[in-house]
Amino acid sequence: MLVLTVSTVVDKFKINGAVARKILKDLHSKGLIKQCGDHNAHFTLYTGAQSKTADKVEDVKGKKQEKAAEPKEKKAAPEKAPAPKTE
Repeated sequence: MLVLTVSTVVDKFKINGAVARKILKDLHSKGLIKQCGDHNAHFTLYTGAQSKTADKVEDVKGKKQEKAAEPKEKKAAPEKAPAPKTE
């Protein structure tokens, strides 16, 4: 799960903490990220609003495994010339 904090945004983008807080609040108001846990005056934790839940991830993995289970046509390997005999 991707977690966003002021500290991670500051470290990743090399910006000021006040700017990072403003960006996170703006993204939260637009609905691009959502707040997790309880809000604290000193620490706010966000996660992506569009992130997949565990159920959706399993569904996607199951579909990929079904596709992988389908037999694929094998290409014929090119024939190698016989090695010359040395006596």
